Amino acid sequence: MPTTAVSQAQSNHVSNDEDASLSPPPSPESSRAELTRPAWCDVDSAAFPLLQKVQLYPYGTYFHPSDHGLQPCYVLETLRRHNDTKWVADRIDAVGRFRKHRTIINPAIAPLDAVQGLQTPWGVYFIIPNQTSSQRSWETTLAACFIMTGAVSESYLKASYTMRSKHDQKLRRDKRLSILPFEDVYQRTFAYLAAVAHTSKISFNFSGGQVTFVSGKRANDVCTTDTKSNRNATKLTFKEERATDQAQSALNSREPRGGCLPALHTARGPRPFHVRRGDDLDNLRHIKNFDFPVALRYESEIPVFDATNPHLKFTQWTWEIVTTLPLWQGEVPFDALVTVGFTALAAPCPTHGSSLTLPIQFVVVHMA
Repeated sequence: MPTTAVSQAQSNHVSNDEDASLSPPPSPESSRAELTRPAWCDVDSAAFPLLQKVQLYPYGTYFHPSDHGLQPCYVLETLRRHNDTKWVADRIDAVGRFRKHRTIINPAIAPLDAVQGLQTPWGVYFIIPNQTSSQRSWETTLAACFIMTGAVSESYLKASYTMRSKHDQKLRRDKRLSILPFEDVYQRTFAYLAAVAHTSKISFNFSGGQVTFVSGKRANDVCTTDTKSNRNATKLTFKEERATDQAQSALNSREPRGGCLPALHTARGPRPFHVRRGDDLDNLRHIKNFDFPVALRYESEIPVFDATNPHLKFTQWTWEIVTTLPLWQGEVPFDALVTVGFTALAAPCPTHGSSLTLPIQFVVVHMA
């Protein structure tokens, strides 16, 4: 029954024509969706940010018409038709209406001033304004951990995902999870990140209508060293080369904007928190302390929490005790309804402003 509800929602958008051919990515106009209204059914607020000026540029391989996400109201209605899944509808609805708690942010409906862009040579990281960590011996920023809910389409959290680089033909390995996101939610999420990064254009991987969250690459596949730091820390930066001088010059020339948006913070003071080689790979500590690194290392376990207990009431305070939930064993199954915690990096993109990478931090399984 649980997977039937999600599958019905998916089949509302996916063609049954076996001969359906590949179609080009949707235009920025059609990808923009309803950026002028709340993303979650009937959420209404005078402070809800308007993001209609942001242009979204999804890229990847598309299968017509899988460039649409799941409709929130349709999924909730389908789940509520059955007594044994009504609680799932309430859970998903509660998570969708959550805005923020400490460093965990729902970018689909959070206020714009909850997050600030941290400008670095590699791109813009997303941090909590005017906050530094008290958990570490050197001063680093507190990264914003975003959430997005959807239905799992691919899971490589236990077995590594292998791909061949287009640049040097070398194999790259990471851990990743892909979901079919909710319509209007993923558009607002990426438009929110673009606005915080002070850019009007943002591109993101949307192959097959999926949003993909990744770990760092395997250390002996690719790594770069932070030469500006005396710590000689190894970084998994998600980009195989540093930003070019031209891209860096463009970043430095951006003027801060007024209004509710905090100005871009430069990396001359507090720096992003990177997990270094030899550091403790117990990733539960990041969630307990609400102190997330830029990305989790390939060698570490991605925390996956089993929240399938129908008696669990999900509120903003649930994030305080989420690490006490049982850990999910094995890969997350196809069609499972999950909430993914992730950080983000907006790297310079010559044609479309910035390009997003979404490092995975944790997964909460609601229904499987």
